[in-house]
Order: sequence, then C-alpha cells, then structure tokens
Amino acid sequence: MTSAKPAVRDRMVTNGRGFTLLELIVVMLIMGVLLSMAMLSYQGIQQRSDVEQKVKKMYADLMKTRISAMQRGREHFVSLPTGTNTYRVYEDGPPPDGDGNLDPATDTLVTTQSVAPYTLVLQTAAMSPVQFNSKGLVSGTTGWVRISSTVVGEYDCIEIGQIRTGMGQMNGTNCIVK
Repeated sequence: MTSAKPAVRDRMVTNGRGFTLLELIVVMLIMGVLLSMAMLSYQGIQQRSDVEQKVKKMYADLMKTRISAMQRGREHFVSLPTGTNTYRVYEDGPPPDGDGNLDPATDTLVTTQSVAPYTLVLQTAAMSPVQFNSKGLVSGTTGWVRISSTVVGEYDCIEIGQIRTGMGQMNGTNCIVK
C-alpha cells in the first residue's frame, strides 16, 4: 500500500498534473499586479466621484439660493472666496438693512458648505459674492467657478450667468456646460 503512493505522485508529475512552486509564484505575482492596478483605478474613480459630488452640491445650493431669492423677494448672496475650501450663502438682512449689499455682520447666514480637501477657483475675483436679486437674476459679474483637482471628472465647474447656471467640465480656460 505504501508503494502505490509514490507511483501515483510520480504519475501526476509526469502527466503534467499539479503545479510547481515556480508556477504558483508567477500566478501570485500576476494577481498582485492586477490587484494593484485595480486599486489605482478605484482610487481615481473615487476621487472623480468626490469632485463631481461637491460640484453638484454647490450647483444645488446656487439653484436653491436663486429660488429662495424669488420666493422671499429679497437679495441673496453666495460668497465664493477664491483659494478657500468653503462657501457661504446669505440672505440680505431685514429692514433697515435690506440694502442689497452683503454685510456678514447684519445679513442672515443661511448655510456654510465645504469642498475640502479641494479649493475654489473663480474666473475672476469680482464674481464673489454672487448676488441673486428678488427676480432670481444674478446682479454683477458672471463667469465660472471650479473646484481645483488633479482629476478630470464629468463635472468640475459651474458656469454662472445672469439668467442661467449650469454644470460643466473645464476645457483649459473655459467651463463647457453640458
């Protein structure tokens, strides 16, 4: 009975059945390379998703502010300080303030949002604050705001116009609305 076992073992090796240690090591190395490539790809997808989520949240806040300005019949402001990672939404204070100018000391802070770890970049510093009048129109300078990132997502900027606001993707120097 003990003599049959070595014969079976010898037959497995000679028939090409079974794996050598070298073959197992090569397979493990290939799996390790594929897994590391998948992890890098996953991290890129996750970062693009994070940027897009923050742009969509900022867009929703801008639209909500526009609607609130129309519903409440008073000026609303979105402070977008370039180079920072937060933006703030204000409602113009009640009379006697209600002067159509942003004054953080007297105007009502509606919300503060963060885009960390990224920062805000404006086409021109004169855009901030974005001012919505009681008709929902943007008063003052218009342009784009983007979230600085090394990844290129489907949405990474917002074009703010007097009448229309839309999400888009940066094309070098312009925000192309989709």
